[in-house]
Amino acid sequence: MKVTIKEAARLGGVSRATLYRKYINTGVIVVERDRDNRPIIDTSELLRVFGEMSHETRNDHAETDHEHVEHDEKDMEIVELRGKLEGVRDVLRIREEELKRALEQIDWLQKRLEASEQKFLIGPETKRRWWWPW
Repeated sequence: MKVTIKEAARLGGVSRATLYRKYINTGVIVVERDRDNRPIIDTSELLRVFGEMSHETRNDHAETDHEHVEHDEKDMEIVELRGKLEGVRDVLRIREEELKRALEQIDWLQKRLEASEQKFLIGPETKRRWWWPW
């Protein structure tokens, strides 16, 4: 069964900020994406990390509702920004490859132009033949 980040934090007895900071960002828990590209976590991951899960949140990590909402908003913004950053990196990589191919093509064309200019400056290849009087 797969659950949302909010539900995973509740089942693990930690805040969403703690779940991201200690477990998701460090790679301890693997996050998948649903068909709407929302992050979800398999409950087997939670069992592996937290052991037996409680269906009630622990009070040792209690936060006020206002602080919890702020953390949730910041966490979602961080996740969104990371996704955008990954997209920008992909675009940059593609552009760098295109630039490399364009520079290689320009280099090839310059070499061809120089070879053509050399042939033009030298003129047609003429060899002195023994039967030519000059």
